[in-house]
Amino acid sequence: MTLATEQHEKKEVLARRKAGFWERTEYDRAFRGSFGHYMTEVEARALDRCFGEQKNATLLDLGCGHGRFLRHFAPRAERLIGLDRSRRLLGVARKWMQDEPLPVPTELVWASATEIPLEAGSVDAITCVRVIQHIPDQDAALAEACRVLAPGGQFILVQYNWLSPHGTIRALKIPIKAALRALLRAMGREPTFDEPTGWTFWPSLRAQLEAAGLEVERVTGAWLFPLQYFRSRSSNDAWPVFRALAYAYERLADLPPFRYLGGYLVVRCRPRPS
Repeated sequence: MTLATEQHEKKEVLARRKAGFWERTEYDRAFRGSFGHYMTEVEARALDRCFGEQKNATLLDLGCGHGRFLRHFAPRAERLIGLDRSRRLLGVARKWMQDEPLPVPTELVWASATEIPLEAGSVDAITCVRVIQHIPDQDAALAEACRVLAPGGQFILVQYNWLSPHGTIRALKIPIKAALRALLRAMGREPTFDEPTGWTFWPSLRAQLEAAGLEVERVTGAWLFPLQYFRSRSSNDAWPVFRALAYAYERLADLPPFRYLGGYLVVRCRPRPS
């Protein structure tokens, strides 16, 4: 077995495990309560800073999950496509849209971001909000995004940032979680917490996007304060004092150097002209 084949098989195993995790986990519950509202609000603000005023014929939300941003994107497109690998989360999105229909035609697609079932150049904008770090083969996902994106279209990516308070705390957990995963699987059980994720630094992310054939036009930050560590686990409500601090810190999110130090990096880019 060649090294490339071995690496590909490892990525496939991790991808299957991640897919199983999303089916077992009620991920959408994380966005309830005041902490969940805070996450969505700061991401929405950062996305708005990147989007500008452009309206798109077709917008693809890559890794749409339970559809929390589809309604936010609706005013920016004449048609929406939400793609995700989790049937359970797509079911949540479908039920929600039945109860509260969106103002534009919307299609939900079950598929992997590394094999997008759309024609080349068929979408005018792609959003990928905190998804790419969960994909073992990130380069393949970026290549697919570039393939389906129309010339001059925009790709807006939200990616976890190691160089942040959240990233520092997360890094300390890596060896502990790795040991727990190994122990649980040795006992014949599957972990109930997430698999390893591919976080990044801004220089690395920029180089990765450029290697995929994308030109960066705008970068901003989001979620400067690690509010997830100051909340009730049962209700997902953040403690009021820390919530006030979080919103105060968020005002710095688009200022240098803070735009590179937030929990998320938010980037707008376009395909490089051929």
